[in-house]
Amino acid sequence: MTLGSNDDSNRDSSNRFSIVSLARQGILVVALFVLAGCSKTTSMHVWKGPTLTTSRPSRVALAPIVGDQEVAQRLQNAILGNRTVANQSIALLDPPTLEGLTAVQLSSYSVDRSDIGSLSAARRAETEVLIEAEVIRSDLAYREKKGRREPTPESMAVHWKLIDVASGTKIGENTIVMDRKLAEKLYPDLEYTGGNGGDRVVAAVARESWGLLGPHFEREEVRLANAWVTPGAASIRQGIEFARKGRWDLAESEWQTTVSLHPRSKAGWHNLALAAAAREDFPLARSRMRHAESWTNIVPTEPSLVWIERQQREYHAAFQLPPPAEGWTFPYPETKVDSRSVPSTEPKDIDKMPWWTAIPFVKPPGWTWKSWLTQPVVM
Repeated sequence: MTLGSNDDSNRDSSNRFSIVSLARQGILVVALFVLAGCSKTTSMHVWKGPTLTTSRPSRVALAPIVGDQEVAQRLQNAILGNRTVANQSIALLDPPTLEGLTAVQLSSYSVDRSDIGSLSAARRAETEVLIEAEVIRSDLAYREKKGRREPTPESMAVHWKLIDVASGTKIGENTIVMDRKLAEKLYPDLEYTGGNGGDRVVAAVARESWGLLGPHFEREEVRLANAWVTPGAASIRQGIEFARKGRWDLAESEWQTTVSLHPRSKAGWHNLALAAAAREDFPLARSRMRHAESWTNIVPTEPSLVWIERQQREYHAAFQLPPPAEGWTFPYPETKVDSRSVPSTEPKDIDKMPWWTAIPFVKPPGWTWKSWLTQPVVM
């Protein structure tokens, strides 16, 4: 009886120890999570290269836009007034200017008509690329909310085609579909420029259209490091709020204060690196991200370093810049495969294959597992 009592006592003690150990481990995991914080997702505008051209042209001709003429005229005016700073060097010749330079009368032609007049005018004006557009759908009128149904947002769809003027061949084509909600998400500043929802849609389509020709901004999601109870956590969260509103300048100032008071703040240095990338200072961004490395390594920095370098590569490609003097940290060499070095494989005739290949999960007698698993299975 005494021996049994001792066994029960030892078993109870062991169970209590296991429960206490698990509790301690759980508390430790929760503590590390609270100290490390989590991540917050926000958007950043980054540079991208031309969508449909390999290089940025210097002179571009715009053919008369097909479709609803009132919408086409609004789109043409928006294209002329919504170019980015990076596209200021592109000479865009609108139809009236093109007619004045070439004495070739242009008109809004239907899809079935030949575009030889526009191409001829583009050649006489010594342009490099002719762009043609067709408004295939437009609903720019605001509709009131009916009952419980939400109003349908204003929208339009435009099909673009780029033609190489010298050869007359098509470079590429793309269809831009836009509505008011997407326009305000991609370009939040349009909400403060005045005009109605239809005007914002047209302006957004114009900005997207410039992306076909040259460097342009695109929104990309980034992950900011957050903190809860670590030193400087309140300042880090305040900076995140600034960044989510697009005020990266205020966010950077907030995080700079954080690392000045708490130099070992991993979240502060991590977010400062992304703030430097937002203003295209990529060397400083990499330097700050390396400061973010710490003994905890709970939030790895290598994915962010890869992201920063990818944005720098996009930036250099968009503006045709050489690689940085220090080189790339993560090289991506082009792999060229010679077809002569790839062994050819004869196709297998299913009808001539052994019967056991039709039975799944059954190894034929006398076969090794390796040879069987590498054989095709006919289901």
